[in-house]
Amino acid sequence: MGHDRRQVLLLAGILVFKHGDDAPAVAAERVRLWTEAHDPETADLWRAVGEAVVLRLAQPRREPTLPEVLDGTVTRLTMDADKVNREDVEAIMVSAQEKRQRKA
Repeated sequence: MGHDRRQVLLLAGILVFKHGDDAPAVAAERVRLWTEAHDPETADLWRAVGEAVVLRLAQPRREPTLPEVLDGTVTRLTMDADKVNREDVEAIMVSAQEKRQRKA
């Protein structure tokens, strides 16, 4: 049976967020539970979710860019609380990155 792809991807994202690398096992357990409950349609949904989880975990994870970090809510709130401006934080982070690259 075909399931709403958005629903499958949403459930896969939630499982990965909550369970990380254990998400495929969680999806497999839900397939087992719904199969035992004689609900093949829901078991099939969780099977599709499990497949989407495996594909999502296989994707390379990238580091956020400096603008993404500096524009993040937590970073902005921290900078505001510490009374630090963005330009100063950006300069420190760029300097640290250059220093790391020289050592590599």
